[in-house]
Amino acid sequence: MLSRKIDEGPDILGAVTFGLIIILLAIIYIIHPSFLSQLIALVTDIVWQEVVPGFWWWIPATPSAHIEFYTILYQLFIGIVIINIIVLILRVIFSDSYRRQIESVGGIIFAAGVTWASWNLLSPPYAWTVFTGYFIVFAGVSLIISSLGYWVIRTRGSK
Repeated sequence: MLSRKIDEGPDILGAVTFGLIIILLAIIYIIHPSFLSQLIALVTDIVWQEVVPGFWWWIPATPSAHIEFYTILYQLFIGIVIINIIVLILRVIFSDSYRRQIESVGGIIFAAGVTWASWNLLSPPYAWTVFTGYFIVFAGVSLIISSLGYWVIRTRGSK
């Protein structure tokens, strides 16, 4: 059943994931050399605005001016989803611990959700507040899924 050891040792595939993300960032930078200038332009355009009565949030003053950055962000998140799927497949193939497999599933859920949210940034009205809201929601959903999966493993056995 669920009888793999609890002492998992070093997370080699975690290091592989980190390396793949660094490579992905390098590829994004090669494809879009304006990435850093786009990021700086977005950050310098951020203002503190009341988005609904009584609720203030940081949003770009001119959200439509950052379409190129939103596209880059979308492509980055697609790459992160692909990396997470590859790592999950490798974790299953190499019989990695269930805990790490569940963490990979949580990573896929988060990355897929944020990819979808960043896709919504590409169409008017470029709702930055909606993107940040979905970002927080998918972070929470990913954490809940990972925690519930880990709880099931702990109560049913260990791997």
